[in-house]
Amino acid sequence: MTLHPIEHDALELALEWTGVRAALELSGYPQNLRFERGELRVNAGAAKLPDAPGLAIVADLPRWRLDLPAALPDSTDSTTDADIEPKTAAWWNALRDVDARIGELVLGDQSFTQLTLAVARQDSGLRVELDGKDLAGRVTVPDRPTPMRPINVALQRLHWHRASKERQRLDRCPRSAPLAAVGADRRRIAAGR
Repeated sequence: MTLHPIEHDALELALEWTGVRAALELSGYPQNLRFERGELRVNAGAAKLPDAPGLAIVADLPRWRLDLPAALPDSTDSTTDADIEPKTAAWWNALRDVDARIGELVLGDQSFTQLTLAVARQDSGLRVELDGKDLAGRVTVPDRPTPMRPINVALQRLHWHRASKERQRLDRCPRSAPLAAVGADRRRIAAGR
């Protein structure tokens, strides 16, 4: 870890550990430290401090498992915002873009290989572009999903493999999932693996 002053109240922080490098600018030193801009790289070379505010992530991931939490807040309940930790919301809002190559993406009992993932901040939310042999399309994730502005999933390609009988139980109530609108132009369901 290296720390350099860059202005009278700003610091540049460089971090490096196994495969992960970061370059971050923090302002408000020493009283009220705030994140301004930065880049995080995972298996993707040296990090540079970007010109634009927010966090940019570049990653080359051999495998990424993405699981939904056991319980999600009810997005139709306005009191749920109190459940979101303010620091978590601040970092989510600071995310500017992501450029990732994923060898294998695991979603529940499904596996998708050789994907590219591009995320960009747009209109108080994130636009996620996925491109791979078995999964391709766009996901729009508002910062605060509502019935009028749900998570929108528009897939051009989805090749889904049916789970074995013992893996087909539904462990979560679908009502606990965030509001979403899902569509697919081309889909294929394969029996077994």
